[in-house]
Amino acid sequence: MKNLCLFILSSILLIGCSENKSVDYALFSGNVTGDGVKEVVVKGPHFEKSIPLNSDGTFADTLKIDSKGYYEYYIGQERSEIYFDKGDDIRLTIDLNEFDESIKYSGEGSERNNFLAEKYMLNERSKGDEASLFSLQPEAYKSKIGKINDDILALLNTKKVSPDFKALEKENIRFSGLSSLVEYGPAHNYFTKGEGAAIPENFLADVNALDLYNDDNYRNFSSYRNIVALSLSNKMGEIAETNGGNYNAAFMQVANDIPKGYVKDEYLNLLAFAMLSPSSELDEMYKMFMENTSNQTYKDEYKTKYEKLTALSSGRPSPTFDYENHKGGKTALTDLKGKYVYIDVWATWCAPCIAEIPSLKKLEAQYHNKNIEFVSISVDRKNAYDKWKQMVIDKDLGGIQLYADNAFQSEFITGYSIDAIPRFILIDPEGKIVNADAPRPSSPSLTTLFDELKI
Repeated sequence: MKNLCLFILSSILLIGCSENKSVDYALFSGNVTGDGVKEVVVKGPHFEKSIPLNSDGTFADTLKIDSKGYYEYYIGQERSEIYFDKGDDIRLTIDLNEFDESIKYSGEGSERNNFLAEKYMLNERSKGDEASLFSLQPEAYKSKIGKINDDILALLNTKKVSPDFKALEKENIRFSGLSSLVEYGPAHNYFTKGEGAAIPENFLADVNALDLYNDDNYRNFSSYRNIVALSLSNKMGEIAETNGGNYNAAFMQVANDIPKGYVKDEYLNLLAFAMLSPSSELDEMYKMFMENTSNQTYKDEYKTKYEKLTALSSGRPSPTFDYENHKGGKTALTDLKGKYVYIDVWATWCAPCIAEIPSLKKLEAQYHNKNIEFVSISVDRKNAYDKWKQMVIDKDLGGIQLYADNAFQSEFITGYSIDAIPRFILIDPEGKIVNADAPRPSSPSLTTLFDELKI
């Protein structure tokens, strides 16, 4: 009996000791070498957390995550993919001077993340520079992407990772390959200056066979989300070619065709803050978003933005600014009273912004000594301040070059609800709004507007 009692007691203790209490968090810590950054920002589907860096570059935090999966962390202007599972204890070491090449993980969950870091470097080395890659003939490009995917799969098979992660990553690799195929057409046309090869009809056969509205895939894979965004963007472009270039109408047609569900809610939200802008179609666009969205949080956000945008209608007083001038001192909107003011909101990292510079220069020369001032406001972050200063010099930018005091959170920028750039604004000599979303310098409609105003 005594032995039986001891056996029962021992069994109870063993059960108690081996009980696996579930956790709903992952631990993330590390050491960042390099200057100029103050935080590590972790982002995922409906998740974002900022982790401050200590003075010695170390950081540590507990991330309460709803589900395992792919996330991203941002350090300054750089970012990298990371996979978190509940119960992970991942430690990162990274050198900002090398970034991707220096990423190393240790601790629980490190094996799969070291694979992701190796995968990224293999992908970058294999693709080479963009101009050479996208200038390849279609079949050569497709073959190269296929070879890269095979090499990544071979690398994955050498890693001691769970079967679940391996299966998930195989899908991720497949979607990344398909995403590269969708990117090819527009990129090939750009890098060959419109003189490249015709794309074969079957080039996107595997992409066209893909279900673009799979909620789980959209949640799990950034590569899949990229396929959806690029495919629908290409579809919008095709529609716009047949309707006189009306992208708003093309967007609404594409949006209405997406079945209701998670993909539709997230895709609309992705574009909402660019498509909901002060224009003659604002009311119609707002109605479309509200009728097609089932996520109440998003609806509340759209309503707030809509109400803010209606206050930016023509004739209303403009939000004001008083920002650093590249030539010295500060310049305020009130300093320019008595003249029309055409404002270009831009940043050094924004390719479409840079593409408008030649047209803007031509416009400035055309309207020199007329009743209008041309003002460019940079929304570069503080760590790109020197780059802004130098680019103004290198590109010999004219007009009044200003630097917003808090990037996208600057008062003038938030006053106009600017979430995407470039953005152009026209203000009258009394400081009232003429057009809160004015035509771009490259658009013939801008000079037509100037002529109508007798500038």
